Amino acid sequence: LPRLISRLSSGLVVPLQSPAAKTRREIIRRLARQRSIELSSEAERLLVEQQSLTIVQLMGLLHRLGAIYQHDPGAANIEIAASQAKCLVN
Repeated sequence: LPRLISRLSSGLVVPLQSPAAKTRREIIRRLARQRSIELSSEAERLLVEQQSLTIVQLMGLLHRLGAIYQHDPGAANIEIAASQAKCLVN
């Protein structure tokens, strides 16, 4: 235990891998549900396939989609999701 405490207090670096597609899908579904966003299945699939995006970026993307969705409840579709994801990738 003292070695672990020493390593943690000195700044342990741990590489994080992108979650698998199944995990990404569940994260996206939960975040969308928390924000009351009804993603189309195509939009959800597109977001799951964006493996270059980190979970934090996906959270930001869903936040943006939530803001758009508040102004236009039918907007959480594939075109909007694709355009917002493209902004983050480029």
